[in-house]
Amino acid sequence: MDLRLIALDLDGTTLNSQGKVSPYTKKILEKALSKGILVVIASGRALSAIPEDILNIRGLKYIITSNGSSIFELPDSRRIYANDMKPGVVMSVLAIMQDTHFPFEVFIGGHAYTMQAYYDCPTDFGVPERMNHYVQTTRTPISDMPDFMMKHCNEIEGIDMIVPDMPKKQQLITALSQISNLYITSSESYYIEMASGSVSKASALHALAAQFHITPKQVMAFGDSDNDIELLSYAGCGVAMQNATSNLLKAASAVTRSNNEDGVAFYLESFL
Repeated sequence: MDLRLIALDLDGTTLNSQGKVSPYTKKILEKALSKGILVVIASGRALSAIPEDILNIRGLKYIITSNGSSIFELPDSRRIYANDMKPGVVMSVLAIMQDTHFPFEVFIGGHAYTMQAYYDCPTDFGVPERMNHYVQTTRTPISDMPDFMMKHCNEIEGIDMIVPDMPKKQQLITALSQISNLYITSSESYYIEMASGSVSKASALHALAAQFHITPKQVMAFGDSDNDIELLSYAGCGVAMQNATSNLLKAASAVTRSNNEDGVAFYLESFL
């Protein structure tokens, strides 16, 4: 394989269960970068939620965020690619969300905003304890989210809904699927993640790779969740983590160790 680009999901892939990049993984990624291989982060997170561990990787320059809605260039965090949701789509999503009691959040310009009640205590809404710190350090609370969304409906990168009730989640996905030009995916069992209908991590990566005349056969991608399916399918070598969802395992061309066993670094070191 003529490897020229490595695309990395974060949660459950490059990051361990503590949300950290191990020294071993950092060393191998910097080794790849030193060889002239592009390393690109491809995450469902907003830019403001990207860990310092990632931003401190020497040579890292490009970050795909919000499941492919944006590409930011480091070190100045300049947005070089944008695929925001259409205002009419945002309003259609809001109409469905307002009929439920589940919290939701929006991404705008690399920043994440969420409902005040969810920000105050995420675990009250059925998410794991670890989400308390994550939400309170990466989100800005908004007292009136529907009003906030209406005021910013022409600049929204993506919308997340937190639905730990699985039957209700499926009902909502069915209802949301009736909205045209809406991309729906999930990186965690309790998330419904939405973006513009033409968005995916793969579409953003394709746009970036084209600037460097890099073909899909020259791309290696790593992921663990359903929102990585398009990414691994696009890459010449799509590598699933051992802890990946069954859907992603079906889309992968290879499987590596889990994220807690430095699966990304283990696979890359043997390849490099």
